[in-house]
Amino acid sequence: MKKLIKIAGYQGKESVHTRAMHKFISLIKNEFSISFIEDITSNNKKASDLISQTQNGEINISYLFTSYFTNLIPELLYLDLPFYFNSKEEAFNDLNKNLKPMINDELKNKHNLFLLGFWDNGTRHISSSKKFIHTPKDCNEQIIRTTPNQLHIDTFKSFGFIPKPLDVLDFKKALLTGDLDAQENPITNFYQFKVYKKQKYFTKTAHVYGFCLFLINKNYFQKLSDNETKLLIKSANTTNSFQKKLAHEEEQKLFKKIKSENVKISNISKKNKSEFKKISEPFHIEFFKKFKTLNF
Repeated sequence: MKKLIKIAGYQGKESVHTRAMHKFISLIKNEFSISFIEDITSNNKKASDLISQTQNGEINISYLFTSYFTNLIPELLYLDLPFYFNSKEEAFNDLNKNLKPMINDELKNKHNLFLLGFWDNGTRHISSSKKFIHTPKDCNEQIIRTTPNQLHIDTFKSFGFIPKPLDVLDFKKALLTGDLDAQENPITNFYQFKVYKKQKYFTKTAHVYGFCLFLINKNYFQKLSDNETKLLIKSANTTNSFQKKLAHEEEQKLFKKIKSENVKISNISKKNKSEFKKISEPFHIEFFKKFKTLNF
């Protein structure tokens, strides 16, 4: 009899993450019986619930944006420092080279989780229903949805925004009610959550390069046979490469799609970006005072 493996995510069937998980399932389905909830928010659950559900074994495997883990592993805020990294490649290299061992040790030793890999959660940009965000002055008095992450809340407030931290579930509701002027997300979320219906000004700020943790419940993982363990690790590695490639391809396609929805897209100049970076630097300095070992 095949062992049941319970998998869950928080995005719709067309998302890169859901498609990557289906790839993973296709690689293990001959050895495991699969239960997959693509989007727990459609069942009125919060995306952040995936953490506790994976920890307690209600779910065996899940993925989630690193920002949701910063209460458990504060060092992950390193990846959330706005306007810190110069490119996605730089951020990915730091993550794999410098952070991976520490993250996996923390997950295994303190949180009953095991790291299967990192997924590309997209480059985060800012959209608005009012105007392009070219300078900090453009942020003034705009209500912006941020993730429930104190670093982001404080940083966006310093730009001039009025931050409204919301989980994915509440973010979707706020979009429908028109409670937001702006939001910051990768283009995949901008499209999948239909933000383009409410906000037509999209500024390519690239202020954060986002990542997801791809996880398995540690107790479940440790009870697997050697062959099952090898299959999961090999399948996860294949899926991680597939997801990264898919994320890049999808990003290019979606910029064309949102243009067809009459979304106006603008780049931010180097000079203007340096203004945002200057405002962000005190938060960078404060972070590295707290986590001295991360100042690579």
